[in-house]
Amino acid sequence: MKEKPILMRTENYKKCADGTKTQTRRICRNPDKPIRLIDAPCPVGTHLWVKEPFWINGLWGLANNGVKVCYGYDNPPKQNGIVWEGVRLTDEEYKKWWKWKNRYKIHSGMFMFKSLARLWLEVTDVRIERLQEISEADAQAEGLDITKYATPPRTWFRELWDSINKDRASWESNPWVWAYTFKRVRQ
Repeated sequence: MKEKPILMRTENYKKCADGTKTQTRRICRNPDKPIRLIDAPCPVGTHLWVKEPFWINGLWGLANNGVKVCYGYDNPPKQNGIVWEGVRLTDEEYKKWWKWKNRYKIHSGMFMFKSLARLWLEVTDVRIERLQEISEADAQAEGLDITKYATPPRTWFRELWDSINKDRASWESNPWVWAYTFKRVRQ
């Protein structure tokens, strides 16, 4: 089985964890050559480990590469009331982390180690489509909480998409995207 990382914002991590987000769209990297389903970066059956913001705040245990980690914060949390989790890094991850100049600070999920992943998803469907082909139901599956927003799901999704991707592939440019459907397999 193939395992790959997938980067998520904290709010999207939470939506995947509680089941309100069951789809994601990712820009096709090379739109100049023919796009074939067989070339999907994450085919059906792929297990995705979710990368999210994290903060390692020290060692945990006396051996075996243990660290204390806190997840999903955009700013350093206060010491009171934080839930720290003890996690063991692989030897390679631990050596890499130890070399970081600022190892005791908040880090983007881009730098998250696989051993720190709390949430795993399994790809159950893959489609290739133009971004604007998204249906109302698929837009809602992207994590829309219909109790909080009065706008139609596609309008909400268009605004979300542009808030993340406007500089490289805006809604108006209507890029080719991989549309992934997934289910939670581990947390």
